[in-house]
Amino acid sequence: PDRLTEWRTQQGGRDKHEATRGEKRSTRSESSLLSPTPQLLEAFGVRSTAGAHVNEFTASSVPTFLACAGILADMVGKLPFKLYRKTAAGHQEQTDHPAHRLISKAPGFDRTPFELKRLMQTGVGFGGNGYALVGRNAYYEPQELRWLRPCDVNPVMLTDNTVGYRVRGFDRILTRAEVLHVQSLSSDGVMGLSPVRILRESLGLAMTQREQSASIYANGAKFPGFLVSPASQTPQQIQDAREQWKKQHAGAPNAGTTPILWGGWDYKSIQGMSMEDAEFLDSRKFERSEIEIAFRVPGVLIGDNEKTSSWGTGVEQISLGFLNYCFDPWLVNWEQALGFTLLTAKEIQSDYYFKANRRALLAAALEAQASFFKIMRDIGVYSPDDVRELLDENKLPDGAGGSSYDKPFNGSGGKAAAIETPAEPMVEPAAAPIGGKKK
Repeated sequence: PDRLTEWRTQQGGRDKHEATRGEKRSTRSESSLLSPTPQLLEAFGVRSTAGAHVNEFTASSVPTFLACAGILADMVGKLPFKLYRKTAAGHQEQTDHPAHRLISKAPGFDRTPFELKRLMQTGVGFGGNGYALVGRNAYYEPQELRWLRPCDVNPVMLTDNTVGYRVRGFDRILTRAEVLHVQSLSSDGVMGLSPVRILRESLGLAMTQREQSASIYANGAKFPGFLVSPASQTPQQIQDAREQWKKQHAGAPNAGTTPILWGGWDYKSIQGMSMEDAEFLDSRKFERSEIEIAFRVPGVLIGDNEKTSSWGTGVEQISLGFLNYCFDPWLVNWEQALGFTLLTAKEIQSDYYFKANRRALLAAALEAQASFFKIMRDIGVYSPDDVRELLDENKLPDGAGGSSYDKPFNGSGGKAAAIETPAEPMVEPAAAPIGGKKK
């Protein structure tokens, strides 16, 4: 009932201003060749300086780009998101709330939670935006999350400084309470910037270099010499000889075969150009590094083991750096987007919030984490409840010593022995001489 009352109040306010509310930039809702929307640009693609046609479909043919976008999508998909409420008794999981069921168990009838989250994050990784339509019942409770293709959604800024969504199949502008929107970096606050468009030159160069290197391999990988034809050869005979040579000696299967010349042809050997001479390999490594930097994904996590990261040399240190500086901001983005769309204002004020379970990501650092907490506990900096709070655990029951900063119990059942300063040894005074006094 509270949710329905709040929704009716909000809906009444929206209906009141519906007649005066419009788009600030009407060109975003209509797409034409003179004024294309980002979706139209992505569909046709943009030709890079290197000459490659770059869009989200051709970009997926670049392994580094696909790996970077894929690892973020897979990790968002695998982590469970749960709904909690912060109370005096601790953080309580709200399993009876319909939004909890949608994001953790069954978002709808056609997707699993993993599939929905991965699809949305894939849209973010390729086009900068991921969308899902929120289906609600008569009491305004969220009942379904249905994935929307990014090409079917056009976000617009309205005159009341709110974001609306033109969705294919709807004759009205939907609100953010009806569309779950996760976006990447944005320059206008409406749409996330497309990584494909941002990395257009790097992707185009990578695709061009791959095609060029493939052509070089197909034609023999090197230019070790040239053929000298007899003066009596006609242009057609020269062309026929060229085709026969290519058929007999070009390509990897024919590498190393012994050429046989006939009809007066002569072969002149020269020092050929190799792929290393053209620096193809080094330039391709550079483009791969550019894509990794843009996604903030260390190369070791996507199979690039030729260099280490500035976050450290060990896999554990690199993984922790990736989780802290790259992946955790995405989780916060998701948590707040879920709360903004699926929770009412009253529920947010009542300390309802979504939280991703990060413990699975920190499994590699559990030993170091446990050692840190033990030291902080031994020197009296943390109490048991302080440690549990940092681990997102509830406090211990009253009387269990959760708020105590005393020394912890040792393994034999007693408290850890305090370090005592040894007492100074007593020095007996020297005996006085017979018949005299002590000096």
